[in-house]
Amino acid sequence: MATGLALTACDSNEKPKADSGVATKPTDTIKPVTHPTAPAGVTGHLLGVWYDEGLKTEQGQQIAYEIISFNGKVFIQPIAFTGKKLQVSDMPEINPESAVELKKSKGVYINANEPNEIYKVDKKGNLLIYDKTGLIATFKKVM
Repeated sequence: MATGLALTACDSNEKPKADSGVATKPTDTIKPVTHPTAPAGVTGHLLGVWYDEGLKTEQGQQIAYEIISFNGKVFIQPIAFTGKKLQVSDMPEINPESAVELKKSKGVYINANEPNEIYKVDKKGNLLIYDKTGLIATFKKVM
């Protein structure tokens, strides 16, 4: 089942800090690593989608992040799209080349490959991303 989402009302509250080391390519805010536990063709359960207003691919596509659960694990992966509508499935395929496994710890999710990268969903549903320098990005929940 695919769901269409309008993004006209979504924006990022905070842009990445200029000195945070976050580049302007979508996969630079999360470090993609191939996961043998998430092989190509596997679908998981969609937990949420967040829009990244400040980032675009080199081809000019917009970026959103989806968080997916699969087999007791949680992954975050970027998705690129064009236009003002984002089509997502409630059972998205996990891309082993861009999905990053997150480990839950005390109410936050930690990048399994980069322990200084922390993801938290606040009371408003925003996705907050932290690194060792502090808050680097805030994305509003789309779904």
